Amino acid sequence: MTAFTTIWNPDDWEIFALGLLRCRHGALNIHKVPAKDQGDLGIDYYCNRDSVAYQCYAVEEPVGVAQRAKKQKDKITKDLGKLQKNHKIVSTLFLGVPIKRWVLLSPLHDSKDVNVHCSKKTIELRAKCLPYLDPDFEVLIHDQAFFGADALTLNIALLSVIKLKIPEPTDPQISSWEAGSQNLLSNARTKLAKRTTAEKLQAAVSDAARFHLQCAALMDALRSEAPDLHDKLSTAIASRRRQLEFAGPSGGSTPNGILNTEIANLKDAIKDAAPNLSPENVDQLVFGTVSEWIMQCPWTSQMSSESPFLDILSSSTFTFNFRPEPIAGDLRMAWGISVLLLCVFFSRGKKASFQKLQFLAHSVRLEEGREEALGLITGRYRPLDVSVRVEPWLNRAVAFAHSMGLVSVHKGLTVALTEEGQKAAEAIAKDQDVLKDEREFLSAVAPKLTESFMKAVWRAEALL
Repeated sequence: MTAFTTIWNPDDWEIFALGLLRCRHGALNIHKVPAKDQGDLGIDYYCNRDSVAYQCYAVEEPVGVAQRAKKQKDKITKDLGKLQKNHKIVSTLFLGVPIKRWVLLSPLHDSKDVNVHCSKKTIELRAKCLPYLDPDFEVLIHDQAFFGADALTLNIALLSVIKLKIPEPTDPQISSWEAGSQNLLSNARTKLAKRTTAEKLQAAVSDAARFHLQCAALMDALRSEAPDLHDKLSTAIASRRRQLEFAGPSGGSTPNGILNTEIANLKDAIKDAAPNLSPENVDQLVFGTVSEWIMQCPWTSQMSSESPFLDILSSSTFTFNFRPEPIAGDLRMAWGISVLLLCVFFSRGKKASFQKLQFLAHSVRLEEGREEALGLITGRYRPLDVSVRVEPWLNRAVAFAHSMGLVSVHKGLTVALTEEGQKAAEAIAKDQDVLKDEREFLSAVAPKLTESFMKAVWRAEALL
C-alpha cells in the first residue's frame, strides 16, 4: 500500500488536540495558555489535577520520517527552553505543584529517534533538580494513537469544517501503485484508447491513477482519524454504486447530462454522509471514485479530442456493472474474524484482553508492525520505540464473531474462544494455504505477550 501523510493545519490540530485532552482528563481539568500575550511559555494546555503540560505541534507536511523527527526534536528542545525561562509563571499556573510530565502532542510520531531525544531531555532536566519539576519528571511525545477511537471520532466531528490536506501522489508513488495494478491499468488503457489520441492516452491514464490514489489516501486518513465518518462515507459510496448497478445511470440520454447528474448525485450522497467535510475533500472523493469506476467498470463512449481525462469523462456514455474489487484485508470481515480467532487461539488459555488484541491487530497488518512486535519481545525495542494504535476493525470483528458463537466476551475486557471458535481457529491454523504471514507471526508473538507486559506497552513504560 502506498504511504501518505495527512496534512494538518496547525490551528485545526490545536483545536482537535484540545478535544482529545478533554476526553483524557475531563473538560473542567484542561486549561489553555493563549500564545498571543507574550508567548505560550512552552505550553499550550495543562492539567493541574495530573500535573501534566502539553505543547501541540503539527509538522508542515509532507516530509520524510527523518525530517519530521528532526523538526519534532527541535520543537521539544526549543519549548523546554521556554518552560525553564518562564518557570516562575509556569509554577504559578500549576499552583506550586511540580510538573510530572511535559508532552509534545503531534498528529504523527513515527521515529524512535524522538523517543531517544525525549529520554535525553528527561535525564538532563532531572539532573538539574529544578524545584518546579517533579523528581520523576518525564518528557514524552504522544500522537493520535494514544487516544481511543471514540475520542478521535467525537472530536473530528466537532470541527466546523473537516479539511484533511492530502498531498498529491508523487511520480514514484504512482509508479509503485502501477506495478501492482497492471490489470486495472490495462483495463483503463483499453477504454481510454477509444476516447483520446495516442499522444494523450498516457496523460489520461496517469490522471485517473492520480485521482484514484489521492481518494484512497483520503479514505485511509479518515479511517485512521475518524473511523465512524469513514464508515459512513464508504456506505454512501457503496450505496450509490449499487444503485447504478441495478437501475443504471440517470440524467437523460446525452453523455454530458448522464455524467454531470451522476457526479452531482455522488457529491450529494457524500455531503449527506459528511456535512462538514470540506469542498476540496468532497471533490477528491468524487473524482477519485469516478476514476475507480472507469478502471473497474466496462463502458463505451465517443472520443473527445479536446482535453485529457476530465474532458474524456464529459463526452462519455457508460454503463455500470458489478466487478469484484480488491480491498485491504482489514476491511474484510472474513479476514478480520479469522485473525481475531488466531490471536485468541495462540494466546495463553485461549483468551486475551482487548489491550492485547488491539496491539496484535495493529501489528499484524503490515510487515513493519510485525517486525516491531518481534523486536519488542526479543528486547531489541522498548515499549517507547513501537507504535500502538486502536484498530476500528477489531471491535467489529469481535461483534461478528460473538454473534456467530465463536467467542465470548467477559465484562467487556476479555475475549475467549468458545468450543465452536476453537474448532474454527484450529482449522485456520492447520490450513497452510491461508494467512501464512499472519499465522507465523501470531504463533510466535501471542503466547509471549502477558497482560502485565501489554499494560506496560500501552502506557509506554520501561520494562525492567
